[in-house]
Amino acid sequence: MRPPSAQEKEVPHAILRGVTRVYSDVAPVHALGPLDLDLAHGEFFSVVGPSGCGKSTLLDVLAGLSPPTGGSVSFEGKPVVGEVPDGIGVVFQEDASFPWLTVRDNVAFGLRHAGVESAEIARRVGYAIGFMGLDDFADAYPVQLSGGCLHCTYLGAAASIDSIGRTVRRVGSADAAFDGRRASATVAGDRLHGTTHYARAG
Repeated sequence: MRPPSAQEKEVPHAILRGVTRVYSDVAPVHALGPLDLDLAHGEFFSVVGPSGCGKSTLLDVLAGLSPPTGGSVSFEGKPVVGEVPDGIGVVFQEDASFPWLTVRDNVAFGLRHAGVESAEIARRVGYAIGFMGLDDFADAYPVQLSGGCLHCTYLGAAASIDSIGRTVRRVGSADAAFDGRRASATVAGDRLHGTTHYARAG
């Protein structure tokens, strides 16, 4: 992991221009926008608001999980169209772990699927598990974990996929299990390593 360069700091990490999202399954629902937004490299950005105000929709559009009805989205200078861009990890509110895999293997799953070499997998997984405070649970299965530890596992898996660990994160109720020290360490680590971290709260 490395800090952002001077050039990376000057260029927005993600850009949204005139973004709207309208759901029209039955009656049209205007869920988002129009929205213009620049997110800087290394920025910690939170979306806070009442239920139904478009927080999840915004992150879905930013991550390529849902197409905007209007406007454009780009990440690292490339348009976000139809799929999750390289360099973005997505952590859902719902349980997305593989129940038959240990914490260590859940964190390593994406790296193995991407064909990363074994030594590099071990390095990244070891770092992610240690950073998220999961050393004592590395060989445990999801059913043996608290909600907070499960979310730490998701974050570790998402952050390990890319060497800079960029993460789009939806924050669910299980995050109450995180203590302030862990949350502060996560934010500090993200800034240190040049991560752009987008969070949804509420």
